[in-house]
Amino acid sequence: MERYAQFLRSVKELAEKEFESTHWGKAISAFDVYQYGGSPELSLQKIGEAVSESEFGFRTPKPTKFIWYTLQARMIRVLARLTRRLSDSRSRRYKHVRALTFLRATPYFDAYQMFIKKLGVGSDMQTVRHYYYARTLGKTFEQENFDPSGKTFLEVGSGAGNFAVVSFKLFAPKRYIIVDLPQMLAYAAYQVMRYAPEVEIVYPQEWSKERFAAATGPTLFCLTPAQLTELSEHSVDVILNFTSFTEMDRDEINRYFTELYRIGKSGSFFYNVNRWKKMNDREGHSYINNPFFLPYRADDVVLHWGLDEFHHRTRGGLDTIPTLTVARLARIKP
Repeated sequence: MERYAQFLRSVKELAEKEFESTHWGKAISAFDVYQYGGSPELSLQKIGEAVSESEFGFRTPKPTKFIWYTLQARMIRVLARLTRRLSDSRSRRYKHVRALTFLRATPYFDAYQMFIKKLGVGSDMQTVRHYYYARTLGKTFEQENFDPSGKTFLEVGSGAGNFAVVSFKLFAPKRYIIVDLPQMLAYAAYQVMRYAPEVEIVYPQEWSKERFAAATGPTLFCLTPAQLTELSEHSVDVILNFTSFTEMDRDEINRYFTELYRIGKSGSFFYNVNRWKKMNDREGHSYINNPFFLPYRADDVVLHWGLDEFHHRTRGGLDTIPTLTVARLARIKP
């Protein structure tokens, strides 16, 4: 806990009272240990409260009537047909109901209920989404005769760290590398510390190639984008990105892809889900980040590439079309 508090104190953005993430809202401001008198224990308590109330972290568990959610989904469909309005709802409850309805049509619904109960978290759309993506990845591992236990995962832009927690529970990797902004690493590290306490956490200032090589048990390495270049060639088995590549400008995207192909092992998995996004360059000219046109290598063996079924089934309505979102799963230079 003290090492975590030291890391929070080292992130200058968190010490700025005016700092607020445009995407993550006010939740991230809770990571400012100074407003709690520098107490690690109180900071952790307040951070936990902020995470559970935010849109992105795991929810505090509540009695969930999955049958009731199914009935709600049917009611929403009927009302949407009558009003032509509810189908465009972006409420948390609506998205959750649509996500559960989607998952019920897969083989994973019962296992999901047991998973969140064992993890001690509540159900919401984000948790359903990450669980579904993890099970999709796991199915591919089985088809490709790949055992993920003891392997090295790397995720670019982990956000709240939900997928890292799910991966540690389902896949048991030895090393999981998160590459993100320092203030986002604070979010992810908290989630892993709380929900996967068996995992050792290495913070950016503690990083070294020697420590990476010496990892014996499950370890989370929190790295800043600048530290990505310090990873050795062909050192990663699974590369992940969910909805952040197309939030970047073209130069940053190209830099990430160059590094990811450098550090990916021969035959490593590259799984990402990204959406269509209109962007503006530094001169104010607009352009489109199209997920179909990300700078992949021609020699990848593509296992799946197409519309992300989860996004399009849970975000669309009777009279709405969701943003183009594409899922791609491939193996690098096998």
